[in-house]
Amino acid sequence: MFDLTDRTALVTGAGRGVGLGIARVLIDAGA
Repeated sequence: MFDLTDRTALVTGAGRGVGLGIARVLIDAGA
């Protein structure tokens, strides 16, 4: 999908719900 290796991603509200899902996708992408 996309490569975020060596990038920093900031996700607010990542404790639960949609934010948590986004955080997990970004982690899988290498962020």
